[in-house]
Amino acid sequence: MALRFARPLSFCTFILVTRSNNVIITILALMPEKFLIPHRDQIYVVDYSSILFFKSDDCYSHIHLNDGREFVLVTSLVKLEKEINHQRFIRISQSFLVNGDFITSIDRKKKFLLIGDRYNLPFTIPIKKLVELMVT
Repeated sequence: MALRFARPLSFCTFILVTRSNNVIITILALMPEKFLIPHRDQIYVVDYSSILFFKSDDCYSHIHLNDGREFVLVTSLVKLEKEINHQRFIRISQSFLVNGDFITSIDRKKKFLLIGDRYNLPFTIPIKKLVELMVT
């Protein structure tokens, strides 16, 4: 059964639409620290604390996890950011929403963040604002 992610709701409800018979299944999840990711025939339940960052790709969003897995959601980063509404995540540019807990260094000259130990992501927000968002 192929699944398309229709609308990511991290803490209340999300909707899966099956392509075979267009049945809409609504699953209620009252897990404020969990994020539900439908992928093929499975639904992955991940902690917000395991999400490194989200990357925008037009109407798709890529989720990168700290264990190396990557998932693609059929939703824009703007919609995803509104649904998450979690202080841990910082919008560093038009293309990236990062988990502030994984920022390991800031290159002020080149305007790059090191996320974990493997991802260098460009940022466009002022450094002062970035630091303020990291400590709140």
